[in-house]
Amino acid sequence: MKKLLLILTALVLVAIISLGIFIATFDIDRFRPLVVSQIEQAVGRPVTLDRLSLAWRQGVVVECRGFAIADDAAGEAEPLIRMEAATAEVQLVPLLRRQLLISSITFTRPQIHVTRDAQGRVNLLGLAAVGSPAAVGAGPAPEQGGSEAAPFSFNVGSATIRDGALHWSDAMTQPPADLRMTALTMTLRHIEPGKPIDITLDGALGSNAPNVHLRGRVTLPGPDRPGSVEQMTVTTEALPLEAILPQAREGEPQLRGKLTTQLDGALPTLDEAQWLQGLSGAGSLKLTEGMLVNLNVLRTVFDRLSILPGLVQSLEGRLPPEYRAKLAARDTALLPVEVAARVEGGQVQLEPFHIKTETFGMATRGRVSLAGDLDLDAMVQVDPTLSAAIVEAVKELAALANRQGELEIPVKIQGRAPAVSIVPDVASITVKIGMRRGIEALGKFLNRLDESSDEPPAPAGEEGAPQSQTEQAPADPFGLLLQRAIQKTQ
Repeated sequence: MKKLLLILTALVLVAIISLGIFIATFDIDRFRPLVVSQIEQAVGRPVTLDRLSLAWRQGVVVECRGFAIADDAAGEAEPLIRMEAATAEVQLVPLLRRQLLISSITFTRPQIHVTRDAQGRVNLLGLAAVGSPAAVGAGPAPEQGGSEAAPFSFNVGSATIRDGALHWSDAMTQPPADLRMTALTMTLRHIEPGKPIDITLDGALGSNAPNVHLRGRVTLPGPDRPGSVEQMTVTTEALPLEAILPQAREGEPQLRGKLTTQLDGALPTLDEAQWLQGLSGAGSLKLTEGMLVNLNVLRTVFDRLSILPGLVQSLEGRLPPEYRAKLAARDTALLPVEVAARVEGGQVQLEPFHIKTETFGMATRGRVSLAGDLDLDAMVQVDPTLSAAIVEAVKELAALANRQGELEIPVKIQGRAPAVSIVPDVASITVKIGMRRGIEALGKFLNRLDESSDEPPAPAGEEGAPQSQTEQAPADPFGLLLQRAIQKTQ
């Protein structure tokens, strides 16, 4: 029995020593040119790999150092992905047969660059590079000394990013936008060329803690396929808008606040020229701590009511001090707002929603293009108390009041952030004021007719007696009075 134990112990020691010798002497770096060429073939970009080495860390691992995928042949642009090191867990038995089968690969602190050019084309190869080893097939590898080798296979079961950084450059916005996500953790599972890969992603955007989360199934692009997204769920938690919106120039309007979203969608193609039009999905958005900096919405609306020139100056001279202060405020604070949205054909269709402040509400609906262009119709509804004070100061605006005593002013919100304009629908307002004046004038005219009908007709020839049928009353009193009333508003 003792002899048997001694034999087994000796065999284990021999195996360990042999494995140590194998790891110490096996030159895996000779596979480096083949790995580089096959990754270059998969991603279509120049690849740099400084060193491949083999080590033992609770198992056999392959370590890559100085790995990068360039965005251009000259290497002048920021690389699509770069990292100091990556480690891969290797299956030992296939390695002894000159095959490299990797169960998992881990990228530590990589820096990934994703871009969108001025034409809206998005380059996702920085992200796709994480799964690019899955696209590598099998091929011959050179033996020590240059002789023919056994088959070489490079397959990956899963890939993980730890403590990474994602840089988004957007040349389509004005000014161009730069977003940086930190604390990035991403995992790809069930990796197989040409088949859907399960993806999970968490990162911090404008925050110290992860506040962006993504879950989905993606088929990565390859030489003969554009790639696609079968399903994707994106959620954000209290995401600061200033971290994702283009930076406004000093003094220009800027929307601030914290955005919480949940969006489910799919993307039939990752083709740069088609993905914006192909994206579809639905979800909800919630804005809290909202603030329109350098924009007093109510004052802007009144300033642009061209049918009543000098309206704001008139209000400032007649309103009580507390209301003058509201019109003079620089910013507009928003109460929390929730919006349901659908994405289709390159447009985000917003279901009707209501924006509220301390002094007005705004019933809004419309759409936003994925390029950032806004086209919204809204009805500004002024608080009844403030509405009464405004009507007291400017009688003409009574025509815009509803049954609750709220002034209702139709407006259009258009443009691309940060250059967004809020313009009153002057044509509708003109008609409302003209109609009210016409109706009031008609009422006065009818009252005069009622009063005159109670008096006996004057004899012919007496002073005040009608001399002809045309002098007694207009042929079309309503049309004439309405026309005159509308003319007064022009």
